[in-house]
Amino acid sequence: MTAYIIRRLLATIPVMVVVAIFVFLLLHLTPGDPAAVIAGDDATPEAVDGIRTKLGLDQPIHVQFGIYAANLLRGDLGTSIFSNLPVLTLVKQRLEPTLVLAASTLVMAVLLAIPMGVLAAWKARERRGERRVPALESAMDEVLDAQSGLAATLTADDCQFQYRDSLFKRHPGRFVVTRLTLKLSPRFEPVLAYQDLQNLPAQSIASPQAVRRAIQSLRARKLPDYRIFGNVGSFFKNPSLSKTVIETLEQAQVIQRNAGNAQGKVSAAALIQAAGLGDLSVGQAGISPRHHLVLENRGGATLTDILTLASFIQDRVKTRFGIGLEIEPQQLTQLVHAPNPKG
Repeated sequence: MTAYIIRRLLATIPVMVVVAIFVFLLLHLTPGDPAAVIAGDDATPEAVDGIRTKLGLDQPIHVQFGIYAANLLRGDLGTSIFSNLPVLTLVKQRLEPTLVLAASTLVMAVLLAIPMGVLAAWKARERRGERRVPALESAMDEVLDAQSGLAATLTADDCQFQYRDSLFKRHPGRFVVTRLTLKLSPRFEPVLAYQDLQNLPAQSIASPQAVRRAIQSLRARKLPDYRIFGNVGSFFKNPSLSKTVIETLEQAQVIQRNAGNAQGKVSAAALIQAAGLGDLSVGQAGISPRHHLVLENRGGATLTDILTLASFIQDRVKTRFGIGLEIEPQQLTQLVHAPNPKG
């Protein structure tokens, strides 16, 4: 801290030198003769020359500046041409009332600002309570672009987050996230857009912990336990389709009408079930009977088993409905077309 203060004090020296030069030149560039102003209108030329000599105004400009700088270092600010008193004396006379006025203004500002700030914060909190405040207000990523070698800061919009999609997913291996900044709201208000959450009792959404337990319970009823049957959850993305295709599937009773269809998304699990693949298995890999979007390892399944099963599901749904299913988990090996399983 001491070193920092010393550095800051030393940094003011060149600033003060520049200010001193500026003030000195400003006085010399001002029209008129200071000696004539001091002597008055009735002064003789000899009197004016005498004042000029006394003040050193007849010296070269660099000598005048040297005298000016030396007087400043001694605290000599010169003599007022109006009162004929030392300038430093005049400054001291006005210093006390100036400080009193400044202190009074500061006290009044604090006394007014603190209660007004508290009132404004209270009103803002009331307004926030009247509208829905999301849990995540904003997000920002700092990334390294491996393609250009440059660092960049991306907002949530830049990241292009969508349904199970983002800029990072479309360009795998290109970006390295070095920092993630999240702005969270201190007010808890759960997002219950998911259909199964809309019918929960009030006590199940009263706190973040209660919502978490409710979601865990829902998942336990719908999805197989990964500790018993190994799985990665949803294996295929719900496809986004046109309104015409969705209406055709609804009319054929392949899928049921729901809010998700209105948003352009169709249940991949419903397509798999409608294609008659509900009990399909390859080796020890099979479609979960609890949720047809989950492929589970029933003990000893190989990677080939999983990929062959996934490929067959994609082919069957594509042949039956003309819809391609996209694999959700990131693949560590290239998925190749495998022959159809027998039986």
